[in-house]
Amino acid sequence: MNGVSKLTLTEDVSVITFNKLSAEPSNIAKILNRFSEEGINIDMISQTVPNSGEISLSLTVFSEDLLKALSLCNQLKESVSSLRPLVSSGNCKLQLYGEEMRSMHGVAAKAIDVIASAGEEIYLITTSEVDISILLPRDRVHEAVSALEKAFEVVCE
Repeated sequence: MNGVSKLTLTEDVSVITFNKLSAEPSNIAKILNRFSEEGINIDMISQTVPNSGEISLSLTVFSEDLLKALSLCNQLKESVSSLRPLVSSGNCKLQLYGEEMRSMHGVAAKAIDVIASAGEEIYLITTSEVDISILLPRDRVHEAVSALEKAFEVVCE
């Protein structure tokens, strides 16, 4: 067994990153709650460890919600003064799933190595006990998919 039983690809994903955001959890909650109130589905969320009271926060949304999300970011600047969104659209999310990941080490390392060997750039990584989600630029994602299919002996759905 190799730890991965399912590989999926989600296209047309945008990532919004807020650098130098105050590490106060209330700021993060305010941002996430406002996205929820506006009906914008956030998929991946990644936060750095606080450094000098600041964090970087990245989240992904479907590109169809990007204009709505950017409008919301402008509104949020009034109450979260340090909010400066950096946006990258036209990305794809690769999701590797496997129940075996609960007790198997090295699955993420192998996936990252495979993607790196394919010459791909990685924008964001999130994991859970049974899932690895990797955000990549769209332009060569199919090379990464092919390499992962071969490495994990699975067909992308």
